[in-house]
Amino acid sequence: MTGGSDAGPGFSIAKTHLRLFIQAREAGYSKADILTLRRDYQLSTQLNGGCFRKNGAPLLTHLVGAASVLITEGQPMALVRAMLNHTTYRIGRFPTGARGFRADHQQFVIAQLGPEIEALVRNYETFAYSPELAAQWVSSRRKFEGRDKDLLVMRLCNEADDSADYSPALELRKHWADPAHIENLKVLCSQVGLTRLPSAFDFVLAQMADADWLSPETELGHDMNAPSISRYAKAVIMRGISRLR
Repeated sequence: MTGGSDAGPGFSIAKTHLRLFIQAREAGYSKADILTLRRDYQLSTQLNGGCFRKNGAPLLTHLVGAASVLITEGQPMALVRAMLNHTTYRIGRFPTGARGFRADHQQFVIAQLGPEIEALVRNYETFAYSPELAAQWVSSRRKFEGRDKDLLVMRLCNEADDSADYSPALELRKHWADPAHIENLKVLCSQVGLTRLPSAFDFVLAQMADADWLSPETELGHDMNAPSISRYAKAVIMRGISRLR
């Protein structure tokens, strides 16, 4: 897929808004649905534009990618919409110039997305998740229902995009090379009815085993976690200076 990521045989993840809209059309979304996604994407660019991830990629590509995985899994449009703005309160810069959750920011998001999607965005950002928690959930056979199930579905689809394109190797997240972690994710996928993601997670494990071609210069690590273009540029410049010393 042009403008996408390879997540395994027959599994491509859209990384641009245009590819996402095409995917939505092919999945049966109406013209009105796609117009709604376009408005949601425009909000995301307003709040998150200029932000970069630890691997050096623009944050917007991740927001689009995670939404794309939800479409691939046939999930409700409400989850797709929320995923396009799931970093709103944690990273987004509001028209006030500030970041973070507060009453006026919440009202702004409700006005843009509606109360249902705002609630999903807010609850997703407070939904506790870690590899250790995933292992505990599998071990205790925790059942996810209702809103918790929706949030776990979003989280697993987020993980699928988050781990694409050798990102765990680039960001030095070694738990992705642990077969036990991959198995836990696959068990959780089975519990909430996600059928495509298990093969994508297996693909990540194979990539981690084939990551020795990445040089130290390619492994960007935490110094690329820049929330703005200026900090991104500063990180690159400082890295270059340190190599000259």
